Order: sequence, then structure tokens, then C-alpha cells
Amino acid sequence: MASSRWKRFAFFERHTLSLPTEVVEDLFVAKEGDNLPSTVVAVSSSNLAEDTAISLVVTTASLPLDSKPTPATANTNDTSAVNVKQRKNGESLQAFWSSLTACSATAAANTDDTSTAGLVHLPSQQQQLALILSPSNVTDKNISKTAEGLVLAFISSRDSHYVHCVDLTVRCNPPFAMEQDLDDLDGWRGYFAPFSVLSALVAPVTVKASASSSSPQPQRRQATKELDHVIGIAACRLSVSNNGTTHSKQQLQMPPQGPLHLACVSANQLVVWEDPHLHLSCQKPLPSAKTAPNLTMEDVATIKFWRLLHSWSVSDGNCTTVDIVPGMVAIGTDSGVVLVFSYNTQNHSHSQAVALRNNTLRPYLRIPAPPSAEGLQVVSVKLALVDQQQRASVFCAYRPKDVGTLASNNNMTSAVGLCSYDMALPAGNSTLSAPSARHDLDGRPVNAASLIDATWVQGQVTITVARNDGLYSYQRTERTNVAPVEGTKLAYCGIPPPTPAERLRIVQSDQVSSGYALVASTDEKSGRDAVDVYDTVNKLVAFHLLLSPGHRAVRAAGVATLPVQSEEGSGSSGRSSAVVLTSGGSLITLAEKLTQEKISLLVQKNLYSAAIVIAYADPSYDAADVTALFREYAEHLYSKDDYAGAMDQYIHTIGSLESSHVIFRFLDAPKIPLLVKYLEKLRELELATSVHIELLRTCYLKLNDIEAADALVASTSSLVNKASLSAILANISENPRDALATICTLDAQQVAEILVVHGVSLARVLPRETAGVVVALCVGKFSPNFLAEASLVDSASLSKMIELSPEDILHPPYPVHLFAPAFVENSKMLRLILAHCNRSRCYLTPSLRRTLLEVTLDEWKQAKRNGDIEVEKLRHQEIITALTDSHCGEIGEYDALVLVQLSGFKDGELLLYERLQMTPMLLERYAKDGSEKSRRALLAMSRTDPEVLADVLGHFVNLVGEKLKVSPKQSENEDDSDEEDEADEILEDIQEALALAKDQGLLPPVRVARILAGEGTGQFSEKNFNKTLNRQTVPLSVALDYVGSILEDSRKEISRLTSEVEEYNHLCNSMENEIDSLLRISLSLPSSSEGTISRLNIDEVYAKVRAGDGESRQDVSESLRENFWRDLSQADDRFDTIARYFAKGVIQ
Repeated sequence: MASSRWKRFAFFERHTLSLPTEVVEDLFVAKEGDNLPSTVVAVSSSNLAEDTAISLVVTTASLPLDSKPTPATANTNDTSAVNVKQRKNGESLQAFWSSLTACSATAAANTDDTSTAGLVHLPSQQQQLALILSPSNVTDKNISKTAEGLVLAFISSRDSHYVHCVDLTVRCNPPFAMEQDLDDLDGWRGYFAPFSVLSALVAPVTVKASASSSSPQPQRRQATKELDHVIGIAACRLSVSNNGTTHSKQQLQMPPQGPLHLACVSANQLVVWEDPHLHLSCQKPLPSAKTAPNLTMEDVATIKFWRLLHSWSVSDGNCTTVDIVPGMVAIGTDSGVVLVFSYNTQNHSHSQAVALRNNTLRPYLRIPAPPSAEGLQVVSVKLALVDQQQRASVFCAYRPKDVGTLASNNNMTSAVGLCSYDMALPAGNSTLSAPSARHDLDGRPVNAASLIDATWVQGQVTITVARNDGLYSYQRTERTNVAPVEGTKLAYCGIPPPTPAERLRIVQSDQVSSGYALVASTDEKSGRDAVDVYDTVNKLVAFHLLLSPGHRAVRAAGVATLPVQSEEGSGSSGRSSAVVLTSGGSLITLAEKLTQEKISLLVQKNLYSAAIVIAYADPSYDAADVTALFREYAEHLYSKDDYAGAMDQYIHTIGSLESSHVIFRFLDAPKIPLLVKYLEKLRELELATSVHIELLRTCYLKLNDIEAADALVASTSSLVNKASLSAILANISENPRDALATICTLDAQQVAEILVVHGVSLARVLPRETAGVVVALCVGKFSPNFLAEASLVDSASLSKMIELSPEDILHPPYPVHLFAPAFVENSKMLRLILAHCNRSRCYLTPSLRRTLLEVTLDEWKQAKRNGDIEVEKLRHQEIITALTDSHCGEIGEYDALVLVQLSGFKDGELLLYERLQMTPMLLERYAKDGSEKSRRALLAMSRTDPEVLADVLGHFVNLVGEKLKVSPKQSENEDDSDEEDEADEILEDIQEALALAKDQGLLPPVRVARILAGEGTGQFSEKNFNKTLNRQTVPLSVALDYVGSILEDSRKEISRLTSEVEEYNHLCNSMENEIDSLLRISLSLPSSSEGTISRLNIDEVYAKVRAGDGESRQDVSESLRENFWRDLSQADDRFDTIARYFAKGVIQ
């Protein structure tokens, strides 16, 4: 199979969540007493892989701000039925709020108000925190009072009466910075019985009918109490616009703020719940259908739901599948009939009378089974809003009723297997008699609902069916794609692409990511179920997983979370995730990694083309980073001698990479055709200079392409002919102002070409006016009409033209580097041009940015030399701005450091030292300054990096030594007091540094003492004391506190060790006496009279140890000398022997 040769990666993070035992038994095992209704077609899980008994829906959801449980709800002493229900509801809501708080904790933690602790501030809504703090103060009706961010999985089974809710928020929507594992916050939240509301509504009607009848009807009333089995579920989100209308989240791809609608269908019932996660029950064990408590009308009043207006028609068959979009529900039956219902999403009423009348699902369209679809049943329906949400389409998938026939021939072809129907959107209570159009997409049947899924990208729906020979994609009218993923499939789901946090680039519709495809199949080698996530566009496996032995993949679903933006404005795009339900009762979540991580994995395996596609499909990925990938790819191909492929990638770097870098690599004769290709592209993009044009002409001549060379000359001189260049050039030397005025009457393109060739001549005689024209061209505001009335070009007219508003851009801006060579001789004008273009956000090449920094430094130095304070401050500010600009990295930090060092710009040096983390340079600079601010900076560096504390102390000692030396010589000077005060401040700083050294405990006290004595900051003292006679020292009083504390600590440590040695000696003596007494008893010897324990003299023992150590050292030295003479007499290379023993210290 083709997909087996695709490379595997780990683009997703895996997490596993085990469901409670009661939930697993309810979903996979039928309980006693719960008989499956005879009207339901039971499909055995052992037949094929199309086990449709389990339904799984994963969707985003929100929480109303007023749903946060209050302390009153948690009152465990109140045993009333109302409080017990509220407390059980509050458990699930409290868990939801905990997950939501964890995912937005960074935003809440940044607030200064301590009352916001534990409150949710979700970035998808900028005013969320204000809503939580005071919801009643919000007057803007367009602001939704809900907290977005939940990711929920709803699971049901045909053997169960309940729908279970599982919270996956933390796994699928991780926080900004997760310092600890918060996966435990996810879990099962509870369940609800979707058809319990129908039992509560039917019961009063039954009682009323029995009162008017002559005989009671207890059997019918008892039948209404038993809940129906859940055949299928489907969910959608509403997105509320400013005008109050609702739209489908999947179609708009915008952050929804409306409620969640969940459609639940049984064999002959349909109900739609709004925000069912707000009405969960956590009661265990789960009650059966007969023992489940009935809902009262008070309970029903708190639930928003819609039910069928009329009773179910038996002729339509039994329900098999369901799908929902806002305002519409589609149901498929086992007779091949598709029923479409409409409902009103606005003005929902909780009143019982109004609810029975208005909150209903009204029949909208009945689509009969196709004439050739006899014996087929609907296995799946998918609703979609198309044509910019002006129309609707329903996709229907069919298969034979006889499962055995399907199992015997999986590749059978019927008259219809997959088709779509078009219809108009419902308006009010309108109905349709037939769909407007039908499109047959595929004649092969769809085996199971678990093998078909729908994804929405850029407002278009794509239906994908997983077949044995591949993944087939369809749109409303035709089949669009086939992915060669072969093999028997167990489950399939599409993983939609996430919504970007911000769009840094405009991405074409054909380059937008279509998401991933998750396929569950059986591994042929191990026999275990495998889950693979495919990127069919780049032909790679984004993730591979083998399930535990005995576990089967039952259902899968994909979801995309919303983008997250913090309160400071920084944000992250949404995450794509997939959820797989296994037969072992576990949910496996696969959360997509960030784009940067995926690109890093691809680059490690030199898959640059796939990395570029993934980076380009993410609108939040910076264009400069995409261009850097093109360059890396080009360099890789060039190293592999694939020069043609490298040139194709170098072309994508035009505008960001210096053209000289590419041209230099392709100057060899065999590469001339590729160089021509590059230069032609430069010329096409209007980025070619006169040098490039001349080089292109030379290349044409090298290739003997005379016609192309002549055409190039003709095209470059065509504008010159139109503008009568000969007259203009003659006027440049005689009357340059008239020549420039004539040039300014031409179009922008013509003026640009003339200035590229003859700009040097004009800039020499009219530098200011020429600079104005150049700036106007570079910012896109040049207009010949603006200067038409002026006979001569003056600075005032050019200034007015340049100062036009940004909306008045008249033509595409021209690159600055085209005109920069004309002003090489006039650095002042060059700086003015580059500075103005930089402020106007024009693109500057790295060399131009370096030039701007260099000429600005020159002007700053000149102003400082001349004493021009105004200009000096202005240029100082411009230099700091250039060094802190986001484009400073293009200059090169080391190049910038060299420039500021040559100019003596101290503030720039400090800035770059800090950025490059040059600690020794920073220490030297701060120490040389010696001011209070510099000393504070030195102490701060000591706190953050304890390794520099010794150097800081050394600098402080030198500073105070110089001050104390200078002070006696200035005893007659009036500034003596200032020097002494500064010396006292430095001594206080030394005391603070000593306290810091004691707290850190990294510097040995002996080393600190040597530093204070002026012997240097090294680990070893200096042996040449003649050079240290003039060393700087500090008074002993400065170090008294430090030395005293060290001595006190040493005394305590010696006392502790002494006591421990004495105690150990006492224990040893006691043990010896005890052993001696036992031996005497066993040997029947008389007891010893020596009963006293001798006290150990530690000083005497220490002296013996030192004496023994000296004797042993003397013996060792004698032995080494003997070995030396023996080895020397026997060695072939005596010099090697002498060197070896000299290193050991034997030879002095």
C-alpha cells in the first residue's frame, strides 16, 4: 500500500482517560431488565468493523457566568430533594469551572485585584474578566455573558438510555504555560436521559385523557415512564452575530458564543437539548429505565429543548442516524427515508403551555428512498449550509439492510451509495415537497457510520468516506480527491484545522490546510488495532499508535478549539485534536503540537517541502520564517548538487535574501542558465538594479542569445526614449533643477528607472531635492500631477507630497536599495532617506539597516564633538531605537557591537552586552563607571548569577582602594567629603555583597578573605608578593560581621563534630566492654576490674594522625625516588621519564 511507505512523525501528543466502570458497563453491556425494543435493528459488534452501537460526538461548549456553583449549593446538611439535585448538578459544574480556570490561569494571575483569584478569564473574549467580576454592570447587549473554552465528549449506546458527558478541556485546550500536569482535571462529568423530558410532558396528557374516559389506562401511563434507548446523537454550536441571528460554527470558522445544541434520536423519538452539560446527574450506580426518577414540570422548566410536533409515522421506518445544524435536524431511517425537521432557535419559552405549542420540531422535508435503493437503509446523514449559508445540503449514505450480504461482498456496487440533496433554508413554518436537486456521488455502499465524516474548511464542507482502497472525498456535486490509504478500516474521522490567533499573512484558499485524517485499522503484523493520523497533502503519517492488546477502536471524532489570547495581547492559535473511544472503556486524545514543533521535526529529516507547506498554511506563521525555510531548503539542495532545485527555492527568497549571495554561487559557466532565471525574476519583480541588468545582458551574450540581449537593451531604453533622455541628461550639467523638474513630470516607473541610472549625478548637485523624490518613490506617494503646476521642484512641494496620508498611496513602493548607491557620497542625505523609510515601515535590506546605524553613529559622534546637545540627544534616541527594534537581528548583534564600540557609544555597548550575555564585559563596564547605579547593577548580577560574585567583590575592593588613596591627597580640597561619602557607600555595598556571599554559600571564606586583602579574585593566591605590594585592600572593620559569623559557624560545626566523635567513642568503648564481659562469661573467666571508660583526647588523636600522615608521605616520596632512578636506567626515552616524574613533583 502507498501509505505504508510514508514517513512517520509525532505531530500529536497522546493522553489516555479511563471511563468509570459503571459508564463502561452502561455503554458496552446491556443491563438486566432493560430489554432492547423489538423495533430497533441490533447490529452485532462482531460483524465486520461497522459496529454502530456506540455514538461519539466531540464539540466545544461554553458556561454561563451565572452557572458557577455558590456556597449555598454545597450545603450538605440540607437533605431536601431540590438541594440534593442542585448539589449533584453543582459537582459537575464545579469540575467544569476548574478545568476552565486551569486553562486560563495565566490571564487571571496577571491581575492585581486579589478578588479575581480562581476566576476564569478566557482570552477568546477580551472583556471576560469584567463579565465574571460584575455581570450585572454590562450594558452592551452584543457581549455574551458566557465563558468559552470547554471541550466535551458526548457518548451514547443503543443499549443505553443515557448520554454521558466527558470533559477533555485540559487535554485538547492546554494552558499557555502548564507548569504541572493538569490532566487529572479532565474526566467523566455525569449523564442525562434525553427522553426524560418527553415522559414528563406526556404523563399529564395521559392523566387528563383517563379522567374523561370510562376506564383507566394504567398500561399506557406505565409505558410512558420507561425511557427509550439512544440510537444516535449529533451536536452543533450557534454563533451569535450582532443582529441576533444564528449561524453554524462549522461554516463560519469563527469563535462561537451561542449555546450548544445536541440532537438525540431513538427508534421513534427525537429531541434537541440546549446546553445539556448544564443538566447532568452524577448519581451512581446508574438507574435503569424502569427505576429512573421521572422529571417534574419544575425540572422541565429549567431545560431548553425541542420535541416532535407530531407522533412518529410507522411507515417511515425506524431511526438509524441523525445530524443537526442550527435550525435544522435530519434523520435517516432503516427504510431509506430521510426526514428533515426545522425549529426556531430564538425566543425559546420555558412555559409549559408555550413549550408544548412553540418549542417543537416541525416537518420540513421528506426525502423518500431512491427508486433504485430498495433493500437499503440510511447509515449516515450530514447536514451542511452551502452557498454562503443561503442554502442547505444533506448528504445521505446508504447500505444494504442485510449485514451478511455486506460482509460477503464489501466492494458491491448498488444504484446509489452516497448522494446529496439541495434545498432552501426554512423560513418560519414553511415546508418543502421535494429537494431542489439531487447529486449521485458514488454507487458503492458505506459500510458504517463510523467510516464517514464531514469537515469544514473555508466555509466549504467535505465528506470523506473510508473505504478499503482509500479515502474518498466528496463535495456537494462531485468527488474531489482520493488518498491512497489502503487496508480494512475500523473507524475514521476528519481532524479540522484550527483557527489562527492572528493572521500575519494572507493565505490563498487553495493553500489552506484541510486538516488531518485519522484512520483506525488492524495491524497486520501484531494483530492489534492501530490508530494512524495521515497528512494526505504532504504524504506523511503525522502520528502512529498501537492500542493495548484486546482493545478495539470503536469510534473516533475530531475537534478544533478556539484561539486563545491573553490579557497582554499575546495569543496562540487553536489546537486540532482527535478523540478515539476504545472497547476497553478509555478515551485516547491526540492533541496537535504547535506549528514550530512540527516544522522542527520535518527539518530534522530534511523534509523541507512538507515543512514549507505546513508553515505556509498557518496564517499566524511569520513570513520571514517561511522565507528562512526556503533558504534552508535551497542550501540543502545546493549541498546535494541539485542546482536547478536550489535555484527554484532561491527565487522564493527574493526580497529578503541579498541577491549577491545567490549570484556569487551561480557564476560558474554550467550554472549561467540558472543565473539567468534568477536575474529575470529579479527584473520581473522590479527589484533589479542597473548592475543586475548589465549582468543579465552579459549572461545572454555568454549563452549566445543575441536576440534576448538586444531585447533587454531595447526594453530598458524604451522609457528613456519617451522622456527624451538626451535633453534631460544635457540639462543635468547645465540646469539640473530644470532637468529634475522635467523628470518629475514622468510616471513613477519612468522616474525610478532614470534615478537608478543617473541618480548619482542628480544627488551631487541637488541632494535634498533628489532625496525627496527618492523618499516619495519608496513610500509610494510620488505623483507627477502634484508637481505639474510647479515649474521647478522645490523642497516644500516634495515635503507636502511625502506627508500625504497613508490612504493616499498612489503606486507600489519601490525598494530603497535601488537608490541608495546614489547617496554614498552624502551620508547625511542617506541617513535622512533611510530613517524616513524605516519610520514608514518600508523594507530595508540588512546591509541598509547596518548602514543606517553606522551613519547615525557618525552624526552622534560629530554632534558630541561639536557640543550640539540637541542633535546629540536626537541621534542618541535614534540609535537606541535601532538597537531595540525587532529588525535589529538582521544587522547582526556582533556587527552592531563592533560599530558602537568604534564610535564609543557606551549605552549601546551595555545594551548589547546584556543581550549577548557577555558577563565579563558588563562587569568591567560597570566597574569602570563606578556610579551608584552601576554598583546596584553589579549587585543585581550577583543575585542572578552567583558565579560572578567573586569578580564583583574584587571590583568593589579596587574601587574603594582608589577612593581611600585619593582621599588623603585631597585633604586640603573641598571635595574631600564627597570622596569620603562615596567610599563609605562602596564599603556598604561590600558589606551587602558579603552578606550575599554568606547566604549563597558558594564562595569559600578563605577566598573571600583573599579578595578583601587584594590578592585577586582567583581561586589560588598569588605567589609573587613583590607585584602585590601596591594591592588594594579594605579596612578590617568592613568584614568583621562576615568574619565573625563565619567563625561562629565554624565553632559550632567543630563543637558538633567533637560531640559526635566523643559520642561515637563512648559507644565504641561501651560495646568493647559488653563484648569483653560476654566473652568472660562464656569462657568462665573472672570479671575484669577495669570498668571505667577512658575519655578520648581529640587533640592528641589529631596530632597522631598528622604525624602518621607526614611519615607516610615521606615513605611515599622515598619510594617514588627509587622508582624514578630504576625507570630512568631502563627507559628507552629518558626525556619522557623525566617529564613524567617532574609532573608528579618528584623532581624539584
